[in-house]
Amino acid sequence: MSLQTAITGENSRPDQRPVYLYRVGDDTGTILYLTSYPTDISVSSVPAAWSDASDPQVFTAAPCIHGSVEVKNGLDELTTEFQILISTGVAYSRYCLSGVIPRIEVTIAKVQIGAALAGAAVWNVDTGIRQRGLVSKLSVVESTLTLEITPEPLLGNQDVPRWRFGRTCNRQLYADDCGVDRTNYQHQNAILAFDIATRQLTVSGDGGFASGYFRQGVLTHGPTGMRLPVFNSAVEAGNTIITLHQWLPDIEVSDNVILNAGCRHTYEECRDKFSNEDNFGGFPSIPTKNPTIHGAE
Repeated sequence: MSLQTAITGENSRPDQRPVYLYRVGDDTGTILYLTSYPTDISVSSVPAAWSDASDPQVFTAAPCIHGSVEVKNGLDELTTEFQILISTGVAYSRYCLSGVIPRIEVTIAKVQIGAALAGAAVWNVDTGIRQRGLVSKLSVVESTLTLEITPEPLLGNQDVPRWRFGRTCNRQLYADDCGVDRTNYQHQNAILAFDIATRQLTVSGDGGFASGYFRQGVLTHGPTGMRLPVFNSAVEAGNTIITLHQWLPDIEVSDNVILNAGCRHTYEECRDKFSNEDNFGGFPSIPTKNPTIHGAE
């Protein structure tokens, strides 16, 4: 069913179609409780992870729809699309415009058929979680906001490697299987100045880290909690100059930020920068030439 079908209610028996509940939230406390049902639904006995404010929790009727979900071996292996109108998800459409990397989590639950939800409903054994994951991509097409939901195991501890038998490491920096403690490789201080035109900002002090140390790392903006990818870093006059890929409109002088080092996933970087070669997840000795094609040397 298309998003337009959901918006216009073209389904001839909406009381018989499955009803889905959506919780969309981020680290800043912005939370949307939505439902694909034609009217608002008041749901009692909602788990604590969903009912952040009240019980019963009201899910607002909104033109929204999600794609298929496929589960194999207990793991959601497919990225799922979740679509809403920009007017509904205005709090999240701003991320598309500013290019930030918030930690947005989406949970999708399937509840009883619509006919049973005319009044207050109770979260019970008939309610099932269909998908839970983090937004890995946002996009806007005309008036529709699309969020791609990826199960957190695929983004977090890398239960499914990004590369198989590659020369570079397949682990995610600071994840459990990586073993690097992020607090040992970060610099936290206030913003002294910034230049929107060059996407640069000056952070007080250098934390003892040299130029280029935070390249490909992450800057976390204290007031909003937003995470921004670092293009490059330099040390000038004892302060740290950060160049960002994208700009966050909320940045102001005196805001506190946290800089975390990045990793190029090479063996040399793992050894020399993090002293973590014992946990290196790649195979740096793999030949660059295939002997079956190029012949043995």
